[in-house]
This record gives sequence, structure tokens and C-alpha cells, in this order.
Amino acid sequence: LKGERVVIKNNDTVDIDMSGWELVSVKGNQIFKFPDGFILKKGQTVTITSGSKAYEDSPKVLKWTTSTIWNNDGDPAQLRDNKGRVVSSMP
Repeated sequence: LKGERVVIKNNDTVDIDMSGWELVSVKGNQIFKFPDGFILKKGQTVTITSGSKAYEDSPKVLKWTTSTIWNNDGDPAQLRDNKGRVVSSMP
């Protein structure tokens, strides 16, 4: 986490359909849902922005909200697939 953005990289060897996937702010239980049909290509990144400087430049940058999401004192994040399984997390 860096400021009000989260960068997710696809380290797999294939593109990933992230339809139904979620980025979760664990402390606040706030949830960003990836749009239907969103594909993260192999080796590529997507940045999820929030807060007063949030913006969108799809497919590389997606806007969550202009509200502040992440707690500055530490806020765990989870990336969940479309079945609700945690596939990545940051303490």
C-alpha cells in the first residue's frame, strides 16, 4: 500500500479474468469489486485508487472512491477471487 492506492501485479503466465474478484480493506470491511470482464494480462499491473486524488485510467488504473479507505496506522488488505478465496494479502 502506498498512499491511497494499491498496485496488483499478475505474476502468472496467463491472463486472469478478475470479474467478481474483490480488494478488501480488512479493518473497515470496505470492498472494491472488479468490474465484469476485467482482464489483468500476464505480467501487467493494475492500480486501485481511493481518496481525494482518486482517478481512473482503465485498464491500468481503476477508481474505487474519493473517500479515504486505508488506515494510516496499518490496514491489512486482501485480494479475493470470485469464489471468496484469499489469493494475496498484505499485513
